[in-house]
Amino acid sequence: MVKRPREDGPLFCCAASPLRRSSTQIPLWLLCVSSIVQHDQREMELRIVYSNYAIIGRHLTISEGQTVIRNHGFQSYSVTSVTMPSSLTEIGEYAFQNCSSLTSVTIPFSVTKIGEGAFRNCSCLTLVTIPASVTKIGDYAFYGCSSLTSVIIPESVTEIGEKAFMGCTSLQSVTIPSSVTELGDHVFRCTSLTSVDIPDSVTKIGARVFLGCTSLQSVTIPSSVTEIGAGAFSDCSSLTSVDIPDSGIKISACAFYGCRSLRLTSRPPSLRYHPGPR
Repeated sequence: MVKRPREDGPLFCCAASPLRRSSTQIPLWLLCVSSIVQHDQREMELRIVYSNYAIIGRHLTISEGQTVIRNHGFQSYSVTSVTMPSSLTEIGEYAFQNCSSLTSVTIPFSVTKIGEGAFRNCSCLTLVTIPASVTKIGDYAFYGCSSLTSVIIPESVTEIGEKAFMGCTSLQSVTIPSSVTELGDHVFRCTSLTSVDIPDSVTKIGARVFLGCTSLQSVTIPSSVTEIGAGAFSDCSSLTSVDIPDSGIKISACAFYGCRSLRLTSRPPSLRYHPGPR
């Protein structure tokens, strides 16, 4: 399906497959001054060249010199791959939301911020490389990326937003850098997550951070943590051991509710544990 360009935005294509030749002529609005559209006589593959990006087949190339991908810029496009320029510094909010055919993304070292919901619901995204230049991963940034299997968050990141990786049901492992001091609410609600390394820089584990991570088996809470939020590890039914330091830690209500297999390797006197119904 080819969509008419917005009055204030660039021409774009959301075709689910290469366009085939038909008796319908090419609409005149495709042949505008700011874009070039080419068609093969045997099989029509849409080729769009715009001033700040190009789409050849199902590959998106963002032009060198562009510094920001604007909010919702490529939302729901049917591209499978993206090339980003070295000039890029920010990926805007919901920039690639619902790009359900996108399989891999390499973010250039010039990018410092991944905006809210930037790759939300990119359900075929299996690989993403986050460079050491990124300092902030916004809320919902990779929410619902159900094919993503592993993530390495670089040491440059100081902030991981709420629900950033929620619904990444194939995510098995994640490395949190020592630059992060707080895990926001609902960051990891990933049913396939088996291991997580919480660095000793973290002082707070937010509410429901690991809620429903049914494959998570063990967790070591560093002595730097002063607070574990409500329901932080609720319903982690495979969690068998947790090492909690006795350092005046505040454990909120239902932090380990429903952890039926849990055995505490250390138990501070202040801990009140409710395993939930069996």
